[in-house]
Amino acid sequence: MFRNKGRKIVVVVAAACIVVVVIVAAIAILPLIRQNESNDMAGWPVAEEPAISMPESAPAPAPPSEQRVQATVGFTATASRDTAAVESPESAPGVETTDRKIIKSAYMALDTVEFERTTDSIVGKTSAMGGYVESSSIHGTRLADKGQPSRRSANFQIRIPEDQFEAFMSVVGELGVVTTEQITGQDITGQYFDTETRVRTLKVQEERLLSLLAKAEELTDIIEIERELSRIRFEIESLTGTLKGWDHMVDFSRVGIDVYEVEELKEIEPKPETWLDRIGKAFRDSLKNLVALLGDMTVFFVAALPYFAVLAVFGWFVWKLLRKKVETGKIKGGNTDEK
Repeated sequence: MFRNKGRKIVVVVAAACIVVVVIVAAIAILPLIRQNESNDMAGWPVAEEPAISMPESAPAPAPPSEQRVQATVGFTATASRDTAAVESPESAPGVETTDRKIIKSAYMALDTVEFERTTDSIVGKTSAMGGYVESSSIHGTRLADKGQPSRRSANFQIRIPEDQFEAFMSVVGELGVVTTEQITGQDITGQYFDTETRVRTLKVQEERLLSLLAKAEELTDIIEIERELSRIRFEIESLTGTLKGWDHMVDFSRVGIDVYEVEELKEIEPKPETWLDRIGKAFRDSLKNLVALLGDMTVFFVAALPYFAVLAVFGWFVWKLLRKKVETGKIKGGNTDEK
């Protein structure tokens, strides 16, 4: 009887200890698990709006060897002083937003049932907004020709003033069903003002060489100076042409348009969800939830191992103590019976 009673006491005490330890472990571990999950979510990359890339400024060409020319003629003017005297009034980092040089370009694809009206409207809107057509092409035959269905397509490469760019894209988008639309921009502010500064520097060097040429007396000196003048003027013309080309590309945005003729415009209806799809989706969701639950339980038990170890040691001491008491009581009961 004492043995059975002792076992019951051990079981009750052990169960109580297990419940207490599990509750304490859950209270201590669950906030840590949630904190780790929130930290993991905080570390996920956040989608950012695509930014227009700025190309790196090309290094300016090396200045002409003016010191060699001046040494030949016999003057002591310094080319480095001439170059330092010309400073850009508008450096790229300090340029205001309104002065930035951005080359805009766009592409649009349209589906239409009125091919002639759409293509004519594109050309008309381009002229009305101050732009022009760089190139155009039309392929295919009309649907009514030759008694067989065919589809025509047209391609336009258009230049439109920068201040009419958004309005033009909006107007063209209303001429049919837009299937593709892309808009890009290239910021050339740094390159532009670096090149502009280089041109001013070369012009100062040109004036210096002209001054040296007026004072030169030896034929060899005159030939050498004129050779340097020719090189500097050629570089000035090349860089000036580059600046003019950039100005044109900034002032007139380029738009590529593809027009496709279709028989009928139909809206794509979403595929109805059947009961088999719903069953499959519910089954997949259940599997995901089950996997998540097993993962959480695994994390919980692994994290609670130290508590279970302490509980085992504590339970062992309690069991030893109760066993000792039970044996002592049994001995005392036997002695009483003998008496």
